[in-house]
Amino acid sequence: MGYRRKKTKKKRKKKQRGGNCINCMTITLLFFIGLIFLTGVFDYGKTIDDYIKITDTDMGVSESLGVGLIQYDTKIHRILNDMINTIGSDSDPFSYNVQLNDNLQINDIEPYLTEDRIQNEKYKYDNEPQSIMKFGRSDFPTSRNLYGYYDSRQFAKEYRKNWIETKNTNQSLVRENDINILLEKFMPKILNMSDSGVPTNIEINGASTIISRGILESATNFHQDISETALLGSATADNDYRVMIFDRDDSYDTSWTDIATSIDDKNANKYIKTSFGKYDFARLLDFNIDKSKYIALVFDNNKVFHRTPPTTLWKWAFDKSPKQRRVTQIRIAWDDYEQVNKSFEEIMDGGGYVIR
Repeated sequence: MGYRRKKTKKKRKKKQRGGNCINCMTITLLFFIGLIFLTGVFDYGKTIDDYIKITDTDMGVSESLGVGLIQYDTKIHRILNDMINTIGSDSDPFSYNVQLNDNLQINDIEPYLTEDRIQNEKYKYDNEPQSIMKFGRSDFPTSRNLYGYYDSRQFAKEYRKNWIETKNTNQSLVRENDINILLEKFMPKILNMSDSGVPTNIEINGASTIISRGILESATNFHQDISETALLGSATADNDYRVMIFDRDDSYDTSWTDIATSIDDKNANKYIKTSFGKYDFARLLDFNIDKSKYIALVFDNNKVFHRTPPTTLWKWAFDKSPKQRRVTQIRIAWDDYEQVNKSFEEIMDGGGYVIR
C-alpha cells in the first residue's frame, strides 16, 4: 500500500514537470510572436478596405475603371490547360511580336524571345549587372517606384536581333492557331476598354508559375507589373493589358486576384509603376456575380493595382485550403504609334464587334 502511494507521488511529480515545460514553451512562443509583430515584419498598415460592388449589370462601370471579365469558353480552357501543362515555370514562357490584320488576327508573327535566348539573357545579366538598366530601373530601397523606359519596346526589338541563337531554338509552346483564338477572345474586350484606337502591332506573351500560399512566402503587395530587364516583352507600353486566368483546379488556390483602383488616395499611372509594402486605405472591386461563368480577368496595368489575395495567419495555420497558387498570366501590349485611328465597337447582343 505504501509502495503504491510512493509510486503515485512520482507520477504526479512527472506530470507537474511536464506541465511546467509546456507552459515554458507556450510563453516562449508567445514572446517570439510578439517580438515579430513589434519588429514590424507583419506591419501591413491599417489595411482598411473599401469595396466597390460590381454586379452583372455593372460591368460597364468595371471596364471604365480598368477591369473586364472574359466569359468561359471551352477552346480557351483547352489552350490554357495546354499552357499550364507544357509551360508551368518561369523559364518556359512564350513571347511574340504580332502584326494584326483587319480582323485582329495574325498577319505576321515573330518570336520576341526564345527559350535559348532566355537562358543566354540570364547568364548575361549575372555577368553584366549594368545591362539591367537598359530597359528600366527601380528606386528600391529609397521608394517602391518602378520606371520603364518608353522607348524600350523598339530598342528591345533591335537589341534581340544581335543575339546569336543556338541551333535547337524553342520559339514557343503555343501554336499560331491557338494565339489567333486567344486574340479573338481577348482583343474585343481589351479594345473596348482602351477606347484609343486599333493597334496594327502588338506584343503577346504569357507564362504560368506556382507560388506558395504560406504566410511568409506569398506575395501580397498591391503593385503594377513592370520588367526592368524587358525579358519577355518591353518594360512598359502606352497600352498594357494583363489577362489573369482563373484556375479551376481545386487542389490549388482558386480565389480571384485582388484589384484596387486606388491605394492611400494614389491612382495608378503609366509613367511611374508603384508597389506598396503596406497601406492604410484601399478601394477594391468586389465582383458579386456568378464567377463560374468566367474564365479570366482583364485589367489595365496602367490604370489599376493588383495583388495575390493575402493569407491570414489564422487561415494559414488552421484552414485546410490549398497551400499553393498557380498563376497564369498573358500580356497584350502596344504603343500609341502602333495603332490606327479607327473606332471600335463591341456588340453585346450575341457577341462580336465592328471596326470603322
